[in-house]
Amino acid sequence: MKTQSKEKIEKAARLHALIQARLQFEKEEAELKDFFKEDIKDGVLEAGEITIIVETKNRTTLDRKKLLVELGDLEKFESQTQFKQVTVKSREVA
Repeated sequence: MKTQSKEKIEKAARLHALIQARLQFEKEEAELKDFFKEDIKDGVLEAGEITIIVETKNRTTLDRKKLLVELGDLEKFESQTQFKQVTVKSREVA
């Protein structure tokens, strides 16, 4: 393996550190969102300057296997999945 410059080694280390930090942030974000999904269920929470909104929404997908087999009316291939969306807004001016 070729020896790399000090700059490349430092940038690689920084990139690795950023990725690890992002993964930690994403994990904490998911945990906090899960907390509010359970705590609020559906609704709005005003917490100081922060508004947290939890809504149940539907997502529609097509079943490709059924489409390939039957190639008929598309409505019979639709399915809906419920999911929760967490929206975080700040009234602070950026």
